[in-house]
Amino acid sequence: MIADLTQVSQSANAAVSLVIACTIFLHQLVTKYVAIGDRLRQLTDELRQHDDEGHRHHSLREQVGLYHDRAQTIRRALFWLAIAEFAFIVVIVLSVLDIVVPGHTAIKAAGIGFTLFGLALIAVAIGLEIYENSQFRVALDKEVADLVDQPQ
Repeated sequence: MIADLTQVSQSANAAVSLVIACTIFLHQLVTKYVAIGDRLRQLTDELRQHDDEGHRHHSLREQVGLYHDRAQTIRRALFWLAIAEFAFIVVIVLSVLDIVVPGHTAIKAAGIGFTLFGLALIAVAIGLEIYENSQFRVALDKEVADLVDQPQ
């Protein structure tokens, strides 16, 4: 039996939408990761130029640590989101298999399992991004900590 192409494409539509959503989220996180990495490089360069142990040196050390932690958090979110995207690609393949080779409960169960796994990983990535966003305020405060007139 040859499967109907319309039936195959309709079966995979939800998983394709999840792959697209993951890709958009991945792009947003990569953009943030690059910006944080650039700022981290600027801060480490400035820290290397400040040999004195003054207030600015201390502020730079704190900022480098904070930006390093933020970069690591985004890197972890990217990892889990990429795994989620892979899980949804597996769901697409399983959807096609379920139509081409109908009647196998194991294919359906695996599809449901990979869908739930992918959704859980998206939740993990979102949680990591929320945590990283909370670190952003601290980063901003550290940026101006060595100024005389700090905003309140």
